[in-house]
Amino acid sequence: LKKECRKHLVETACTKRDGEEWRFQPVCGTHLDEIGKMTRSVGVVLYFDYMKWVGIVFFGIFVLSCPMLAFNLRGTMVESPVALEKGLGMTTIANIGRCPYSGCRSAEQLEERCAWEAGCHSEEEPVRVKDVTQWLGLLDGLAILVFMGFHALYLLRRIPSIADAVDRASLTPSDYTVDVTVCPRFLGEANAPGHKEYKPKLKQHFLNILKNLADGAVQDADETAIPKITLVREFNGAVKSFMSEGALRKYKDNAEALAKMHRELKQEKKAEKHEKQVKALDGQIGDLQAARGEEAKKNALDRAVVRAFVTFNKIEYKDKVLNEYRFSTNRLFWLCQSTKLRFEGYRIVVKKAPEPTDLTWENIDYDPYARYARRACICLSTWLVLMICAALLVSIKTSTVAVPTIAYNTWILKNVPPLSAPLEPNQTGKCLGLCELGMYSSALCDGAGSGNWAVTSVFDSTTNHSVASNATWRTGSEATCVNTVDTPQCSGGAGDWLGITFAQPQSVRCMLLTQKKGEAVRYLQPYGCPGEIPAAADRAGWSPEENCVPMQMVQAGVVAEQPWHTGVSSGRMQVSLSTTCTTNISISAGALAVERGDSFTEECFCKEQLALNPNLVTPPYDTEVKQICERWSLNNAKKYGMLVAGILAVVILNQVLLQIFTLFIDFERLGTVTEYTMSQMTKLFLAQFINTGLLIYFVNAKFGSSVPGIIKVITEPLSIGRGSYYEANASWFIAVGTSFFVTLVSQVVSTTITPIIMAKVVVPLVRRWALWSGSTVTKELLFDLFQYPEWNLSLRVAQSMNIICCVVFYAAGMPILYAVGAVYCLAAYWMDKYLLLRCSKRPPAYSKDVMQMTALLTPAAALLHTLFACSVLGNPTLFPSDWSVLRPLAEGVFGISLAEYEEIMARWSTASDEEQNELWNDYLQARFLDFSRNGCWLLLLLFLFCCAIFIIFCLYRYALEPVLGPIVSFCVFRCRKLCGLKTKQVGDDPESDMTYEEFVKQYGGGEIAMNYMMASNAKYRRAAEVIAKPEDSSASRSGSVFATILGFFGLGKKSEAASTAASTPQADPEAPTPEAKAEAPAPEDKAE
Repeated sequence: LKKECRKHLVETACTKRDGEEWRFQPVCGTHLDEIGKMTRSVGVVLYFDYMKWVGIVFFGIFVLSCPMLAFNLRGTMVESPVALEKGLGMTTIANIGRCPYSGCRSAEQLEERCAWEAGCHSEEEPVRVKDVTQWLGLLDGLAILVFMGFHALYLLRRIPSIADAVDRASLTPSDYTVDVTVCPRFLGEANAPGHKEYKPKLKQHFLNILKNLADGAVQDADETAIPKITLVREFNGAVKSFMSEGALRKYKDNAEALAKMHRELKQEKKAEKHEKQVKALDGQIGDLQAARGEEAKKNALDRAVVRAFVTFNKIEYKDKVLNEYRFSTNRLFWLCQSTKLRFEGYRIVVKKAPEPTDLTWENIDYDPYARYARRACICLSTWLVLMICAALLVSIKTSTVAVPTIAYNTWILKNVPPLSAPLEPNQTGKCLGLCELGMYSSALCDGAGSGNWAVTSVFDSTTNHSVASNATWRTGSEATCVNTVDTPQCSGGAGDWLGITFAQPQSVRCMLLTQKKGEAVRYLQPYGCPGEIPAAADRAGWSPEENCVPMQMVQAGVVAEQPWHTGVSSGRMQVSLSTTCTTNISISAGALAVERGDSFTEECFCKEQLALNPNLVTPPYDTEVKQICERWSLNNAKKYGMLVAGILAVVILNQVLLQIFTLFIDFERLGTVTEYTMSQMTKLFLAQFINTGLLIYFVNAKFGSSVPGIIKVITEPLSIGRGSYYEANASWFIAVGTSFFVTLVSQVVSTTITPIIMAKVVVPLVRRWALWSGSTVTKELLFDLFQYPEWNLSLRVAQSMNIICCVVFYAAGMPILYAVGAVYCLAAYWMDKYLLLRCSKRPPAYSKDVMQMTALLTPAAALLHTLFACSVLGNPTLFPSDWSVLRPLAEGVFGISLAEYEEIMARWSTASDEEQNELWNDYLQARFLDFSRNGCWLLLLLFLFCCAIFIIFCLYRYALEPVLGPIVSFCVFRCRKLCGLKTKQVGDDPESDMTYEEFVKQYGGGEIAMNYMMASNAKYRRAAEVIAKPEDSSASRSGSVFATILGFFGLGKKSEAASTAASTPQADPEAPTPEAKAEAPAPEDKAE
């Protein structure tokens, strides 16, 4: 029995037959043609071919994007204290170009910035970013054009070519069989003699078709021309009940065997336990039989016929019949079907049959209109589930990505040279004096900044200075810096710092300042102050170190840009919370920090105390130090808990969605495994793409207040549109782009490594546990145990398409993603090939429809790419370029003129946050005109082309297909013929002349189905037995089950033959087997 189990394990795996042996094939040396012969699955071969070619295409596209990547890496626009954000940000278009030492202080300076440092300071005309962006944008347009062209060729040429190649390389039952999908349910009354002769009449009908062909009639066609006809009878959904009963009977046989074994071993308690299981299973079987009621007692020949599989003896006959019925699949032509093609006066639809293993017998008799209604319900339910999952992930993401606020009314800048750094020459004794100061909420110091922030006061440790109340503080510039606002230390007083108070709390992320030449200081310490600043008279004992939140130290430039300048520009100085605790903090200082909301000082204090007392974070909080750090402890516990929850949520949610969608698809009652796989793949892909690619964008997006109400119905419950970014700008690439990149890489790793772990670790452990526990003893259950897990095509396609579409979506601004896509496709190709050839059960014979659906998803990815690319490559401050000749076209398409555009942009650049919120709709429309800039003109054309294709597809698919379908099919057929493609023809290979009987003799045996009988499919074999003999499909056992079990575990000497006889369910010797029943009229149809 051990040998039989191992033999079954190998036979059901993806192995190749070598005489009487089945052998595993090498991973590296096995060509895709060999995989096609072993699996007889076009869908599997197409998946591997697709992954290989997409990887090659991604590599080629990455080569096209290398110039953009090189310019990005040479830029200096990205600044971030986080090494990961800075490193990844340098690869994005946010880093392209270099500003002067004084910084880009206006939109005009940003648009005119240099491409690299040497160009900015050479004596020749500098190379500006806008001089190269038109070519870089052109390369990106060519890249996505290559991607779209590849998928067009793959869909129209490669998929049919491989399908025909696999079809020519291996013979299968479908090569001899046609599928009559629409046929008369009854011939006369249900119990009329004519209906009982359904099969002979159908056979005679197709013989007449062969004899009366207009071209190439088969005059000698006799009874042997159609060796088998399988009728699918209507059981009103009872097949699923028969399957459940068959599964219960397997467990019942196992429980009976265990009970008998324990009786012989004198283990009465265990025997009684298993006897109770037998009784419980008998009760469940009785419930199923009672639920079927009279349905199971109907005579098979009186049941309605819902489908028929007609198997011809020669491939030539099948091809001729299909050619006669080539227009029957079109509804319009079907209504006009000629009389000679009708069966008993009824119109029929004839098409090529699917593979036997592609059928789902429990759904094949289900009413198609009821199936459409179920699919509509499942479609709505799927979107509801996706919205719930999106809301869950949004809540987790917003909990895990808690960005500390640095918005304060008062900001202070102090001259504090670090003690660890030696003072530079001429820095000794200098004090802080400014003639210009600008603060910005943008990390790149762009936008209006403090020029639009209402200023309450500018002060130092003793004095309040007079400044404009609503403008950037400016008493000069780097060219003419004469008058400065100095600190008291410059005149011999105490306090070397300056502060500015705004009317509203402001988030400062970047500073620019100008100091007097020769008096500039380098090291500055910013502070944000949450509380009120004392009056000038009471400010003597007040210090920012004790009352404000420290930021990271910044360094200002101290060298004038030009010799004649009297001022020195600092350059961009990015402001962020300090992350380094450099001093010991007393308990009183920690308590004050908690009181004023100084999270940085609080964290420094608590970390210092945690090092002294590891129990600081554990309740109860009964000491002074624990009470001070209670909030910090709880926040940290929540932060790290939610971080782990966020990581696990995506993994668990994907598995939950897989189970939910499995239930949904079971409810849809689909007729083939391919349809089941397509439905599952589509739902899983949508769920994963929304969770990975779309949510991260919309969660961080900021919508204006004028969002239409119908959109708010979706965005409000999901908390979408409440982020920080109106568009994908430089700050977006630094923060959100980094998060997306990490998420995508984690997806790449998890989707390639997890299946290997499941196949090589988890499944063997489960098998060993079942054997060790002794709970599985019958041959049928042992065979179920000794087989590899299924290679889930739908899951792998969904995961791969999710990563591919995410790469294509964002790669316009992050070209390094093309390299990630190429590496993933290469890794997935070899990992999946290893899993299929060494660790998986032989997959069903999927048709090409699965990968056709996959190729049809790529235009949506291309549309998203062009939309995102136009938005970022058309941004004049991010990727500057001039207007192209397509601007008039864009003005007409998007309904906005250049004058309106300039007016809206001028208003936006000077608007406050509240005003921008109101202007968002107008700004969004104006940004569409930027699509016509030189940096993205080709992408604009591709965007319009993709939109047109989408509209045409929807019109054709839902309105024009019934009329234009045959014309389109004819055009595709002629194009394929002109391109040199052909379908399988007689004489293409030596086996094409093989008759069906010869095919069965040569390839029969093993686990491969040779006909369309339900019993020939291992999955439905038990159900067929129950249908054939519902009163008792489990026959009596002979021999000693106990001896069989001992023999399996190596504890007895029972012969292999006796062991097999004892553990194999035996049919009643007086009753015919399902195969023998197929020769008798009445039981035959029932078994089918």
